[in-house]
Amino acid sequence: AEKYLADYYGRYYPFDQVRTVALEERISVDLDGSGKYQLLGFIDRLSDAGNGKYEIHDYKTNVHLPKKSDLEEDKQLAIYAMGVKETYPDVKDIDLIWHYLAFDKELRAKKSEEQIGSLKIDLINLIDTIESTKRFESRPSPLCKWCEYAAYCEQFRHKNKIENLSE
Repeated sequence: AEKYLADYYGRYYPFDQVRTVALEERISVDLDGSGKYQLLGFIDRLSDAGNGKYEIHDYKTNVHLPKKSDLEEDKQLAIYAMGVKETYPDVKDIDLIWHYLAFDKELRAKKSEEQIGSLKIDLINLIDTIESTKRFESRPSPLCKWCEYAAYCEQFRHKNKIENLSE
């Protein structure tokens, strides 16, 4: 972690490239304009580069750099861009920036209005699919021990019943 911070500091000092306007910015997105399909997220850092240009920064500690196709398929920062456009009236352009701290690399992308529009449709369809699905297959992983839905999961439901009986 110290190396990540030292590298980051060395790369961006004196930190006057852009003006940070928010850290851990809570952003909401209304996908269809009616409030039926809403998403919520938190932007690591939002910067104003001037003249209506904003930058969405996301900090990653991954041990692998993504491929270009991974960044093109990334939905997280594109969703944040939707929320920034809804929240800040002077937005003309948005850069999506991932900081891969383990590699001291900054990767950038942009999303066109067409890409954002397609993503909105895809997300609405995904939400409809999830909400209409009656059965979810379990996919056990090391993350299961933190899952708040274990009581509903076929993989762990029996364990919760046993623990509740012993109380």
